[in-house]
Amino acid sequence: MIDKNTFIKNFRSVHDNLPIGAVATSVGATTLSNIFALRELTFLKDIFMNMAAIVALFALLKLFFYPKTVKKELELPVLASVFPTFGMLIMILGNYYLKFSYTLGKTMWLFGIVIYSVISIIAIYKHLIKNFNFNTFVPSFFIPFVGSLVACVSSTGMNETMLTKVIFYWGTTTYFFILPFMIYRLYKGDIEKQIYPTVVIMAAPPSLVIISYLTVFTNYNRNFVGLMAVIVFSITLYSYVQIPKCLKEKFNAGFASLTFPLAATTLATFKISMYFLTVNATLAHLFEGIGVVELFIATSVIGFVLYNLFNLLFQKLTMQDAIE
Repeated sequence: MIDKNTFIKNFRSVHDNLPIGAVATSVGATTLSNIFALRELTFLKDIFMNMAAIVALFALLKLFFYPKTVKKELELPVLASVFPTFGMLIMILGNYYLKFSYTLGKTMWLFGIVIYSVISIIAIYKHLIKNFNFNTFVPSFFIPFVGSLVACVSSTGMNETMLTKVIFYWGTTTYFFILPFMIYRLYKGDIEKQIYPTVVIMAAPPSLVIISYLTVFTNYNRNFVGLMAVIVFSITLYSYVQIPKCLKEKFNAGFASLTFPLAATTLATFKISMYFLTVNATLAHLFEGIGVVELFIATSVIGFVLYNLFNLLFQKLTMQDAIE
């Protein structure tokens, strides 16, 4: 049995090396819990949100107490591109805690936007402007741009219409600007096995665009909704085809890349279904059915990643020799 001193030493080491994948997975899990809440399973939302709050707290403490580790991780292109998920998680949590305290919830939401923006600027400057490398230009680089749309998705009750509209236009414009370059990258170059799960991130940006649009605006353009519905559905199918290839590899923190995209596409599908209820009942029922299938897939994959991630962290906590 592990002694107290070894456990404490291991805990500090795990905290120092807390994978950003834990944060990214929390973003996926909290998004999934929002879908279950829409289907009246609100207790799951309470559980996942509070678990995610603990992860966010540890991530925040890591920024303050282990800045050297954070700086070292930000030097790695793919890790740096995923780091903004920390700000995204805080935005989502801000929306959740809004019902308990408007001041607390909105402060967290605004703080999340600031954190996200600062980290995104660092990642963009370091790895897209200063040291661009075609081989490490993978779909995770959508995050420092289009991840900003999480502010729109989580903006309900924040009373910041103008701010969220500006963010929507920024996130949507950058998505359509980057998309052809990313498609070219995936077509022309091989992606290393360790970071291959980032390919699935392709499904997240269009999902965020349509969810944000249906959240921020009240008068909808039917053609735009239809276009985004086709894009979301098409890229979701592409992502599903990639999942088996990802799961063939040994589990690592990079599997977190599978979580948020699958949750986001599922939420987008249900939102599209709700939109079509007032336009076309047949399409509404069709997207509802697709959403149920996507919910099953997202729950299975996110559950798999959560289980293995917690198991990995538990093993590191209880090992006799602390991690160096």
